[in-house]
Amino acid sequence: MRRKPKKRRPNTRFYILIASITFIALISGLLNTFFSQARAEKDLSELTEIATVTNNEEIKTTSSQEIILEEEGEEEGIEIKSATPQEDGDEKVAYITIDDGPSAYTESFLELFDLYNVKATFFMIDGNMKKHPNAVNKMLNEGHGIGLHSVSHDAKKIYASLNNVIDEMDEERKTLQALTGSDTTLIRTPYGSKPHLNDEWTASIQKLGYQIWDWNVDSEDWKNRDRRMVKTVIQEVRALELVEKEPVILFHDTKATLEHIEDVIVFLLDEGYELRAIDESISPLTW
Repeated sequence: MRRKPKKRRPNTRFYILIASITFIALISGLLNTFFSQARAEKDLSELTEIATVTNNEEIKTTSSQEIILEEEGEEEGIEIKSATPQEDGDEKVAYITIDDGPSAYTESFLELFDLYNVKATFFMIDGNMKKHPNAVNKMLNEGHGIGLHSVSHDAKKIYASLNNVIDEMDEERKTLQALTGSDTTLIRTPYGSKPHLNDEWTASIQKLGYQIWDWNVDSEDWKNRDRRMVKTVIQEVRALELVEKEPVILFHDTKATLEHIEDVIVFLLDEGYELRAIDESISPLTW
């Protein structure tokens, strides 16, 4: 007689193991999802911070650049000169005087003076007036001052006697009258009145009605034919300001002076000076 096979009981341990593995896998998946989200949120936060810092740095850089540009603009503004008189309570007057002309450059001087609406005074030599009569007439027509500066411009000859000084001025005066129909009593003797004219000679010349004009600012353009003449004028004008003296500036009718005198004009105008012509109504500066 055969025996019936026994029924196998379910393996409980097996099911527990399967359930445990499934549970662990589920928990692991949940934890992985949680940490992934947390990591993503952290990364996003870090990126946001980086973007914010970068943006702030860009703003700071832009602001710094704007400040630098503004400062550069201000510096440029300081350097630019307006070439317009400054208005203040005290009248400031300066006189530009030009010796030894007229020359081939005189009309260019006149054009420059017209450009800045300033006046000058020309102390001329007899022979040069005869060579450039148009320039002499243009000076007068444009309101500049005119004066006599000798016939010979030779110190040994003109200062040999008082009569020589007077004769040369009288002769040149007649030349001016013939060329222009105008007259002047303004004179500047060659190389200045001192030490060539003593007090007696000076008094005799003045009795004849002549007004002797020297200067108190020497540009030294006869020696320095470059920008040093400008620096010299600026230094001497500043010194005169301390003692409240009106500058009477000596220049010469040369190409070198023409090339640099504009800087002097601009300086004087920026300092508030009015540049006037000398006439007979002004008390002369005589050494």
